[in-house]
Amino acid sequence: MKEKNASNTLLPHHIYQLKLIFLFVLGFFLFVFLWHIAAENNANMYLYQWWYFWIWESFYVIYLLKVRNTIPKKERINPKKRPIIYWVILGITLVALSQSSFSVERFLALDYSFIIFSLFLADSYWDFTQTITKT
Repeated sequence: MKEKNASNTLLPHHIYQLKLIFLFVLGFFLFVFLWHIAAENNANMYLYQWWYFWIWESFYVIYLLKVRNTIPKKERINPKKRPIIYWVILGITLVALSQSSFSVERFLALDYSFIIFSLFLADSYWDFTQTITKT
């Protein structure tokens, strides 16, 4: 529900969610761009994927942690409001996909990037620090 004095600006919590989604998509497109450059130069993308991963993911994690720290504690979502079952299903799906016998060449950098993205996305819906300090 909207408050009477609510403005049309986004709250810091929603800005955090949008930034983490848009930055992940940007990182994916940068990876595709790097893939095309490597293919044109006959470079080994399985080696260069780690250069991409460590540089991009370091920026991604540090930047999102800084943005996350701008969210006031009162605005963080109560863990009881969002079911964690979706994230459990995501984890089971990731494990099942990694155990499957696909013959497709996979880039582990993209898998690890998606895991980091899903942890940040889960954190945007569930404040894990609040849960950890309570136990």
